[in-house]
Amino acid sequence: MRPASFLRVFAPWISLALSTCAASINSPTVEQCPFYTGANTKTATCTTSFEFHCKGGCQSFVEARGCLPADNNTGGNSTAPTTQTCDVEFSMVTPRINTCVSSAHGKFSCKGPSSGFATCSQCTRVREPHELAEHVSLRTVQRPLPW
Repeated sequence: MRPASFLRVFAPWISLALSTCAASINSPTVEQCPFYTGANTKTATCTTSFEFHCKGGCQSFVEARGCLPADNNTGGNSTAPTTQTCDVEFSMVTPRINTCVSSAHGKFSCKGPSSGFATCSQCTRVREPHELAEHVSLRTVQRPLPW
């Protein structure tokens, strides 16, 4: 099959697949979020391999261990690390240090293991500028080739 005929035959199918994919990006979903902010609000963000805005808020949060208050000074007044339920925010600072924000106890820096994830609802995927550019450039390929 010549390249021009290939494009004429498969371009409508490719276009249909892309439009279906784009529609599913805009449909609200429930996401399991390993990292999140504003979980107790209607403007939560969820980070998986993609970023989502979640208007339904989040439930069932990450539990982080080895947490010390973020404003803790180690000047001799050391407190024992605690386990916190991160019901507002859980984010990665480095691969070994996470930030946990609890509505009851404030902000913590956590160096221990964590477990679970937040379940956030009414999430829509944030379109990244490079994704939009790829989407547009794929759609412009549908013109006939000169040979």
